[in-house]
Amino acid sequence: MIDSPPKTLIYTAKRRKQESPKFEYTPEGLSRISVLIEATLDHRDWSVRKLAKEAKNIVASTIIRYINAETSPPDEKIKAIAPFIYKAVRFIGNDSVEIDPTQTYQKWEELASIGTDNCNVPIDKPTMKFSEMVRLAMQANNISQEHLELEAQKMIDAQATFMSLERLREIQLGLGEIPMESERRVFYVIIDPKRRVYTDNQWLGQKPAIKELRDNGNHVNR
Repeated sequence: MIDSPPKTLIYTAKRRKQESPKFEYTPEGLSRISVLIEATLDHRDWSVRKLAKEAKNIVASTIIRYINAETSPPDEKIKAIAPFIYKAVRFIGNDSVEIDPTQTYQKWEELASIGTDNCNVPIDKPTMKFSEMVRLAMQANNISQEHLELEAQKMIDAQATFMSLERLREIQLGLGEIPMESERRVFYVIIDPKRRVYTDNQWLGQKPAIKELRDNGNHVNR
């Protein structure tokens, strides 16, 4: 009896579906995604509903949750909105962003990474607002509002400054135009005369970079 030749088997390997990258979002990262979405909507002059309509695979209420940094976006939702989101050039802290309105995210992974500790966009330290410097210096040197206004009025009466008390209060609230150097001097001469809290350069070195970015339409600052 002749043995029959062994049967051969043909095996075709099943191609495993390549898994999408897993992103571990952080609260700070979600805040960056949030402000970037806001910046895009603001520059495009779009509503949340408009973005949802263009992206198709997402509803407006979901986008609102991302803007409120309430939840981590699933991959498919990031994929849906990525082509419509303007690219971030840099973040200032986690609540301000400078955008490039000529580019959007063609690779959704780049947008997703912004929400993680592996953010691939520069993150600058936020510049302290002058109004916050004033508040902290008054607190550190135990300067009351009454004393500040009394001394400022003396300077006004002596024509040592043309700043009014109304303008002084406006600056303290962080309202109006960025304080000029002459206005800054009035504050630090009264509330930090020995420069115990901040140096001259710190008092006078607050550049209006954030306002300039906002004015050119490419910056959103919460």
